[in-house]
Amino acid sequence: STYKKIYPNNDVTLLLVEIYYIKGEIAKAKKKPQFALNFYEKALTLSKQLFANKSDYMLINGLLYNAIGELSRNEHNYANALTYYEKALVIFKNLYKNCPNHPNLSDVTSNIAMLFYSQGKYMEALPLFESSLEKRRIVFGTYHSSVAQSLNNYAGLLHTLGKYHEALPMYEESLAIKSKLFGQNHTDVASSMNNLGLLLKALGKYTEALSYYNQALLIQRKLYGSNHPHIASTLNNKASLLISMQQQLQAKD
Repeated sequence: STYKKIYPNNDVTLLLVEIYYIKGEIAKAKKKPQFALNFYEKALTLSKQLFANKSDYMLINGLLYNAIGELSRNEHNYANALTYYEKALVIFKNLYKNCPNHPNLSDVTSNIAMLFYSQGKYMEALPLFESSLEKRRIVFGTYHSSVAQSLNNYAGLLHTLGKYHEALPMYEESLAIKSKLFGQNHTDVASSMNNLGLLLKALGKYTEALSYYNQALLIQRKLYGSNHPHIASTLNNKASLLISMQQQLQAKD
């Protein structure tokens, strides 16, 4: 082919694979999923040609499968997402036989858990969230953003399952980690406070829930000004809480 004539050296091909992958990551970060997918697929096509029968042992292929799976999940193409995640999992298991807690393994495990959660397959997601959290704690210790993310995801599932008292310490630990890592004025901190507000409302702890909503709003207004979807969401949650508080007062009269 013309491509082989221009780039006869495998090192150049591998460099192109890596460049396409990086371009895909940049496009994903810029919220341009179709551009990201295009770059990922170009990288994957070249990589398969380059490595042929060794493709199930190549790190770059695992990363590409995982990335395409994530894009597919975000587009609600769940069957396609699972196919790519499982391909990534095969590669990572081959690569990390002697390192079962490797971050790439915990990442794809967490992604599959999120996929099942999105589909309402809660009992299938539960052990995967637990496994991902355990792997990340072993590798990163306590104060790491991946650990905070796992705690938040696991707590979110427990919240959905109505296991409020089990979810509460996980949400609180996630918030503590994020506050230490990012400081108070950070969107992830506000998000955790919002989650705690929702959970505490479900537990009937309205005053505590209100405090978290107010703190979240302060942070969000500092970050975004007045008009932003995150602020609208928190205000909506706060309004729902105030209605519940009013109803509780009326019931006591």
